[in-house]
Amino acid sequence: MSGTRIVRHPRTRMHATLLAAGSLVLSSLLGACVEAHASSGPPPGVTPDAEAAAALRNAGRDASLAVLPTIVAGRPMAPVGEVVALMLERGGMTKLDLPKDAFSPAADADPAAVAESFGAFVRDHPGESDFTLLADFAGSPQKGFESVTGWIVDRQGRLAWCERSAKGDRAFDRAKVRDPMGGCVLMAAMLRPALSLGDPTSSTAPTGPIAERLRRESRVPDRAELDAIDARTKQFAARCGSSTMLVVPTRVNGQFSAESAARIAEQLTAARCGTVRTSPQGPTAARPSTMNQQQVLWSLARELSAWAKSASPDADFVLMADELVGERGVLGVQIAICDRAGEIVFVDLQNDHQKAFAALKPSTAADCDRLVVEVLKEHCGT
Repeated sequence: MSGTRIVRHPRTRMHATLLAAGSLVLSSLLGACVEAHASSGPPPGVTPDAEAAAALRNAGRDASLAVLPTIVAGRPMAPVGEVVALMLERGGMTKLDLPKDAFSPAADADPAAVAESFGAFVRDHPGESDFTLLADFAGSPQKGFESVTGWIVDRQGRLAWCERSAKGDRAFDRAKVRDPMGGCVLMAAMLRPALSLGDPTSSTAPTGPIAERLRRESRVPDRAELDAIDARTKQFAARCGSSTMLVVPTRVNGQFSAESAARIAEQLTAARCGTVRTSPQGPTAARPSTMNQQQVLWSLARELSAWAKSASPDADFVLMADELVGERGVLGVQIAICDRAGEIVFVDLQNDHQKAFAALKPSTAADCDRLVVEVLKEHCGT
């Protein structure tokens, strides 16, 4: 899960990314894909109730809306539903709820059948919201996603809105739905005209309680800490070429690789990024089990910080990378650097929405190591 950057990247480029479910506040995965979306209307055989549709249209962003766990590859996933809700919050909605109840449609149900069974589910599980949203992302990160579908019903279970976007549609292909975050981005675009939403990726988009809760859960620093990291990041860039750096074992798919660390150190040395060597020791914490790339990034940074404080490394800086390589290629790369005192001086996340990632097109762990080096070369101007 990648993404994500966050409203402000400590590298000064960490913009809205995320998520993963997390406090992307927002993850760079949002990128520039959310745009005014020309509605294609409901799928064939699906007809919203005229009265319910009018009520939703009239309420717009002021509607009270419950967002259920999103169906991803046939399974309800609450973290993905939270990201959808986060984008709606940034689009201007303030009456959002995240029920714990999950709805799972039959595997072979078409959109019309899902609308009927989903309406019955909402009638049988009444909540405080006037409307309830269900999103379904058909496919998987391993095999690719085929479609994104959304349904909104009112308290009585009447269908107020439904739309589907699938492979071959301009909006779907433009959104590059390769992962759940891409589905969240597209769902936000699909809902914008229906709910009169603002652009959730805007730097001036409003934030609220969902964003704050997800920020805390993702371990993303508050503004004061980000400001301090920003200052240290600038100092690191100025000192990089003349400093000493220790590269600890890389976490690759949850396993620690000294071979990867050696490749990074060798390439950084060749790039004149200071005097670089490796360490056989480093943090050994397990990779967080989350699709939230921000959470992975900041957990990595804080683990490296704690290790540096206890190990007192004989180097100006310590670097650690986290790489996730799937069957269909690299899903994400996270980089953290601390100084010898354990202060975080640099963080970066990479996924297929970042320019460096897109240019390199990494498919292996060795490619990820090259990406780490390219990111640092750009930052340090070497």
